[in-house]
This record gives sequence, C-alpha cells and structure tokens, in this order.
Amino acid sequence: MAGAKFQYDESGSTFYYFVASFLALILIPSTYWWWPREEQKGDAANKKHECYCHPCNVKKLRLRAAQPWLKLKHRALKFSFIVAWFLLVLMIYKISTLERDYVEYDPFEVLQIDRVWFIMRSVFYCKSNIPPY
Repeated sequence: MAGAKFQYDESGSTFYYFVASFLALILIPSTYWWWPREEQKGDAANKKHECYCHPCNVKKLRLRAAQPWLKLKHRALKFSFIVAWFLLVLMIYKISTLERDYVEYDPFEVLQIDRVWFIMRSVFYCKSNIPPY
C-alpha cells in the first residue's frame, strides 16, 4: 500500500481564506435582508389618502410611541453591518498581501518553453496547417 502524501498548512494562510469566505457567505444575504429601510415620507399618493383628523393623529402618535427604540435599533444595525463589511475588506486585503509559500504550477516551465508567441505563430500561421476546403 502506497503511503499518502499530505501537505499541511503550517503558516495558517488557508485559515484566512476560510474566514473571509464564511464571513462573505453570511454577510451578503444578511445585509440584503436586514438593512433598515426608512419609511418614505414624501410619497404624494399616501398623503392624498391620509387622514389628519384628531383621532387618526392620536393613533399615529400612539403607534410611534410603541416603538421608542426603533431608531436606535436601526442605527445599531447599520453600525454593525458597516463594521462587519470593514472586517471583510480588511480580511481580503490581508489575503491579497500574504506571501505564498508554495510554487505555482507553470506548464510552460515544465515544458521548457521560453517564447510562447513564437511557437504559436509558427504553428498557426504555417501554410501546411491550413485545412483544404
């Protein structure tokens, strides 16, 4: 039985890839769904059908008073999303500046080809390679 060759990440660079992908996987949909939306106060169609009598105004004030922490909750959500996006950008920057300790696979180096354009030109522009019609 042949022995298995394992390559372990001793520098811990793949951890950053995992954290960044996990954070992006959670952050993008949650920002879309839970970003606080403001009520549109300048809508002319709603103002046309809105009642301004005393009982309706009292009801509107009572509904607004039932949610006193709503504005603070929206600001806290926005702040937490901004911090999370900043952490994601910081993590991506960290990944982009990591030193690679592995050798990237280069097929031209393996084939010992120095001038790819010269070989491609000689193969594709040779008249003997043109198929007859």
